[in-house]
Order: sequence, then C-alpha cells, then structure tokens
Amino acid sequence: VQLAFVEFDDQGEYFDQRQSFAALRLIRESLRPPNTAVEVFVFVHGWQHSANPVDEHVSQFKTFLLSRAVQCKSEEGCKARKTLGIYIGWPGKTLRFPLNILTFWSRKAAAHRVASGSIQEFFATLQQLKDDNERYHLPGLVKGENFRTYIIGHSFGGLIAYQANSQSLALRYGGAVLDSRGSPTSTKVGDLLILINPAIEALRFSALHSLWSEYSNDPFYSPNTVVVGSRTDWATRILFPAGVAVGTLATNQIRSEQWDDALTTVGNSDAYLTHNAFMQSDGRVQICERPHDFSMRKAPFWFISANPNLIDGHGDLNATRLLKLFASVDEHVSAQTVGGLRRCKDDEE
Repeated sequence: VQLAFVEFDDQGEYFDQRQSFAALRLIRESLRPPNTAVEVFVFVHGWQHSANPVDEHVSQFKTFLLSRAVQCKSEEGCKARKTLGIYIGWPGKTLRFPLNILTFWSRKAAAHRVASGSIQEFFATLQQLKDDNERYHLPGLVKGENFRTYIIGHSFGGLIAYQANSQSLALRYGGAVLDSRGSPTSTKVGDLLILINPAIEALRFSALHSLWSEYSNDPFYSPNTVVVGSRTDWATRILFPAGVAVGTLATNQIRSEQWDDALTTVGNSDAYLTHNAFMQSDGRVQICERPHDFSMRKAPFWFISANPNLIDGHGDLNATRLLKLFASVDEHVSAQTVGGLRRCKDDEE
C-alpha cells in the first residue's frame, strides 16, 4: 500500500504541483508489469481537518487502505490488485475549538474555491489516465479492469469532490442520455464517486435531477455516484441549514420554492433518499431500496440514509465500517442486479 498527498491552498491552487506529478507518476509506475491490477482511492477531507500527518482522517484513511489490501488478498476478484491512496488536502481547519465553529462560512467559501481551482485539472488528468489505460491496456488483462479509481469526499470535501466533477459528470451523463435512450449507459467519474455526510445543498443536484427525468430505466442498476448521510449528523442537519440561511439571507436571492432544497443537505433530503444502510449482527453492511420514485427508475445515483451503527454523527469515519460500506456498494455495482435491490421493510433501519 502506498499513499500520496496532493494539497491545495485557500485559493484552490496547488500548494506544490510536484505533489500532483508524484501521485500521478506513482499510478503510472504501478500499472507497469509485474503488477497485474491497480485500484486508486482518492480521499478529500472536510471541515475541521487537514493533510497534517497527525490528523485523525489521515490515520483513518491509512487504516482503510491497509485493511482494503488485506481484504483483497482473500478475495478472488481483487487478490492480485495493488491498492494506492491519494489524500487531497486543503485548509479545512484554520482555528481551534471553540472559535473553529465560526469558520463555517469562510471554509464553505474556500471549499467552493478549491472545487473550482486546480483540483479540476488533477481529476481530469486522473480520468485521462484511466481512459488511456482502457484504450491501451496491458497485455493479458481484461480491458479496463486492471485500473479502477474511487473518489471519496467527506463533509465540505464531499462538496469539493462533487462540484469539481459535476460538470464533467453532467456532460458525459447527458450525452449518454441523448445517445443511448434505448440502451442505458451510465458514464462515470472514475469507477465510483462516494460522498459521506456531504455538506452540499440539495439544490445543487437539480441539474442531475433534470437529466434523471430523461434517463431510460437502467435494468442493470449500476450507480456511479453514492451519497451517504448519517441520521445522527447534527452538523448537516442543524448547523449547515442555520449557516446557509444566514449566508443566503445576506447575499443571495432564493425563490420561495427553492428554500427547502437550499437549507437541506442532499444526504438529509426526503426528496432524494433512495436507500437505507445498516450494519447487521454478522458485521456485514446491508443496503435495501426505499420506495422512492428515483430508486424505482433505477437511475445511477444512490442516496443512502445510514443507521448510526454504520456512521454515527458527522465526523465518524471509522475505517473498518467505511471499508464494509464500500465493499457492499462495490459488490452491488459489480453484480449489476437486474431489477434493483431488495425493497426495505417498513420497520427496517
């Protein structure tokens, strides 16, 4: 397992672009023989965190990568795969408690600047690397299967990961909608984009929501974007709406019908939630399908409501549970379940 850091400053520029070159070079070198396959996990941290080596999320991400590598050794599908990690750092933590609570507005604005800055070039280069690999794959390997990329964003890091890729996702997804109405194809940013407790207004998903209504029902039900929101996440349920309300009243004009989506994060919006997820007694993560119009259409976006036994609160990124969640989602993606997942029962968490 190898981990690279790529950091961005408060204006969204590379802190040192040599970090980006080193991370991409690590991937290229790992794709050469004798390695047979490579998977890359990109993690974008959120508010109150940084790329400091002693940061809790740096430690959790390292544990996640090591656990994933061990897991792969026992699974036929990925036991020969090399696991790499890229930790995306930005100034998410600028003040200590209790003054840190006052940085909500400045860090939200900084997250937007980072999402609109050089990180877009980094993600585009990473995607180009993947596309080139699919065209010119290594001899003896299944095309495209030897290089997988997964992007994980937490809190404002979820905002960065989504916003930095949303235009590309919308353009590619929109093209697939127009070109493939009869045979649905869900284009992806990497192989999977996972947003955990994302600090993103539901309103920002309206563009994809509009495309959603044009998308043909996908019989294979393979998501390219998964949003996971904890039911005990006080930061996105209480603090985020309060902070956005203050900022919006001071600077923006919102139409009356937009207020609910402007003050509700996408992981907490009943208008979007398509699935439930919880930890079973056997330690496996169960995902079931809520009776929702979006999930019934089998669109390639999942919005999961997570039980506290899986994610408890805003900053809970327990590496073991996160890996089990990822493994469950990845299993469903690979299975391409015709007709979707099992429906949730009325009393099922």
